[in-house]
Amino acid sequence: MSNETPAFDESKATKWAFAIAALIVAVLAAAYVLTGLAGVGLTMVIATPVVFVILIALTLGR
Repeated sequence: MSNETPAFDESKATKWAFAIAALIVAVLAAAYVLTGLAGVGLTMVIATPVVFVILIALTLGR
């Protein structure tokens, strides 16, 4: 048995980060097209707790 930790794959993490950013932009664009500025506002109200959870998970190292 080995206690080595697997190497961190930076390119995979970068791809995930860009995918998440693209998803956020796509959702905001769709909300604006479908419902106008109110849709963008509601999308951001829903996204705020999700972003907080992501930030807490990053802070804790998970």
